[in-house]
Amino acid sequence: MFFMWNRLIYILLIASVLVGCKNSAKVSEPKSKYTRKPITEVTESQLKADALAIDAKMQVETDDYENAVALYNDILKKYPDYAVAYYELGSLYYSLGEVGKAIEYSKKADQLSPGNIWYKLQLAELYERTHQTSELIKVRSEMLDLNSTKPEFYYELANAYTAAGRYKEAVAVFNRVEKIIGITEPVSMQKQKLWYAVGDSTKALKEIEALAKANPDEQKYNAILANMNMERRNYPEALKYYTRIAENNPDDEYIHVSLAEYYKKVGNSEKAYDELKKAFQNPKLDIRSKRQILGTFYNSEEFYTSQSKYAFDLAETLIQQDPDSASYSLFYGDILMRQGKYERAANYLRNYLALDSSDAEIWSALVRCDFALDNDSLVLSDAARACNLFPTDPMFYYMQGMSLYRMERKDEAIAVLEKGVKSGFSNMYLEADFYQMLAELHHQQGNNEVSDAYYEKVLKIIPDDISVMNNYAYSLAGRGVNLDKAHKMSRTTIEKEPENAYYLDTYAWVLYKMGNYKEAERYILLAIKYSEKEDNRTCYEHYVEILRAQGKKNEAETVTNKYLDKK
Repeated sequence: MFFMWNRLIYILLIASVLVGCKNSAKVSEPKSKYTRKPITEVTESQLKADALAIDAKMQVETDDYENAVALYNDILKKYPDYAVAYYELGSLYYSLGEVGKAIEYSKKADQLSPGNIWYKLQLAELYERTHQTSELIKVRSEMLDLNSTKPEFYYELANAYTAAGRYKEAVAVFNRVEKIIGITEPVSMQKQKLWYAVGDSTKALKEIEALAKANPDEQKYNAILANMNMERRNYPEALKYYTRIAENNPDDEYIHVSLAEYYKKVGNSEKAYDELKKAFQNPKLDIRSKRQILGTFYNSEEFYTSQSKYAFDLAETLIQQDPDSASYSLFYGDILMRQGKYERAANYLRNYLALDSSDAEIWSALVRCDFALDNDSLVLSDAARACNLFPTDPMFYYMQGMSLYRMERKDEAIAVLEKGVKSGFSNMYLEADFYQMLAELHHQQGNNEVSDAYYEKVLKIIPDDISVMNNYAYSLAGRGVNLDKAHKMSRTTIEKEPENAYYLDTYAWVLYKMGNYKEAERYILLAIKYSEKEDNRTCYEHYVEILRAQGKKNEAETVTNKYLDKK
């Protein structure tokens, strides 16, 4: 008897939780999944149904789903309007992966107790998982009708409309919730996206304008409005918002970057540079960010060509500020080299090579800086070190040869260049340059047969190189050999460049050597004409020889006195 009395009390208590409401009146958010009834309204049949439901629930808790389903079905045979059983079966079938049955039973529970929020929540979750947007919208709308003060219900309904592609209806729901909670960033930003989705950028802009007005101290909304106006190409309006940010927060480390981008967009390169300079002078902006900004602000063509005067100056600003310049030595060295600041460039390149000496291109850049500084000792030293690291790279032999030639150490120049030839060439890189320099060096050393052979090699690689043709023709003419070949080559040079004084002088000298003095005089006078701004002593010397060959001794004497004796 005592046991039965306790059992009755337990059932009565659980019944107050389990029994479903059969009315559709609006209710506030329940504290339980089941609508409560006063215990005096609980009928005997409900108590029996609740007792069976408790047993079924206990089977679920022990993972005995088969018996649980059987018990719930037994309940529904005896009590076909018992909403709780439908709800629990819906939940159970969903956990078992039988979504169709889960929806079927959950719908029945909702039909029997349309005022139960929990039943609608379960049904909404099922519709959402199965992407049944129309049904989801219906259930979410009913939930909002039951409780119109709960902001989450508005958000969920708006999301359902969004999922269905009904963007304007989603905006309308967000407008309703704003009347309850006021203008907030999450809602305004979502409405902005929805207006963009329907192609109405004007209304999207107005959403952020309203948000900015509601939060006048929040500068990020001015930044958003500035960017939106930039996208709309409403540049004066964009500038208004950028200026507002700069006035309200002059120490903002990014506002001058934004202004720089604005001025670049409207084509004012100088103002863009001025604003970026201000940003780079702001200590709040770290050096890593400054490097990244500079690296993306100008494209490659702008950085090295059209905007280089601004880009290089900004890079110079970073060089002065950068405490970790060693890691960016290559970047800075390249920029300084392009500016012709070879000594400073060489220092940065050396810093880089001290960390990593494995890149031949960096060694090549360093050696070119040495050469540009006329520091032949450093060229020989650095190029020799590079040769040891990269013995098959002809560049370093070539640069040594150039410096030795410049130092008048011609035999040594020939030796190092011929060593470079033996090391080989990749895709003929520098091959013609080697042969041309060797041809000229051997010519100057009187090794004419070797010189001619090298000239022939150059012309085999570059048959239309008129500079080589000119030098080769001059060498042949000077020795008075193979003059027909010399004439042919020299004639080609003046046809290509009829106002080149050097080529005209060579052609005149070839004609002189061939005994065609009259034509030689005509071309040597042209050579003198086009060499007035240069050192043209050789032209006058040749002119004198050509005059004497024609028996014009007085004229030759006059030219000598006027142009050669004074020089």
